[in-house]
Amino acid sequence: HAIENQEIFIKYQPQVNISNNKIIGFEALMRINSSKLGNLSPKEFIPIAEESGLIVELGEWILREACVFNKSLIDQGVLPYIVSVNISSVQINRTGFITMLDSVLKETHLLPKYLELEITESTLVSSLLDATTLLNSIQALGVRISLDDFGTGYSSLNYLTSMPINTLKIDKSFIDNIGINEKDAYIAETIIQLAHSINVDVIAEGVEYQEQLDLLKRNNCDIVQGFIYSKPLLPSALIDILH
Repeated sequence: HAIENQEIFIKYQPQVNISNNKIIGFEALMRINSSKLGNLSPKEFIPIAEESGLIVELGEWILREACVFNKSLIDQGVLPYIVSVNISSVQINRTGFITMLDSVLKETHLLPKYLELEITESTLVSSLLDATTLLNSIQALGVRISLDDFGTGYSSLNYLTSMPINTLKIDKSFIDNIGINEKDAYIAETIIQLAHSINVDVIAEGVEYQEQLDLLKRNNCDIVQGFIYSKPLLPSALIDILH
């Protein structure tokens, strides 16, 4: 009953252009503050929501709320930013997902180019052909696509050559040790070079330390997300930063 009890809320984590230190967008992150259980992290409630099927309702809720919030920023005269929303494999594989997405965009009046869907590799693994068709349908609406957690799931270069992807997100597990582990540093460097060679931008998530940021800068990473710039923020705090 978290939705009806208004126990769900969203925090937004800024994504920063590494070359000029300017915010270019932000990721919408769902949180629950339960009257019975207290604060719950996504790691606690998302798996249960997926197993029960309630993730479909939760996913539509955060998608609509994020679009409403981003449209309100634009209406306030703030520079347009891209809002990123994570989409569950359970939700995206449900019949009617594209129709729902189109309906939310029309209802909220947010231009599709200011919305990005973050989709994990494991979501795409069941069928490359079906996934390509689905992603093409999303891009036909004008919505951007980010391949999330790259390198942790069923990594396949087929994803990069045959699927319409705008950005590729290097998982935090690689970023954690790039300052101290040579192999992780090489992997991050290779992912960046590979993505750039096919005109895909790279986001590094979970960046916390200056050594990590320096290495990413040297390797021409495009966008950084992490505590080194900002923790996830409540809407009011994000608005203060943007202003």
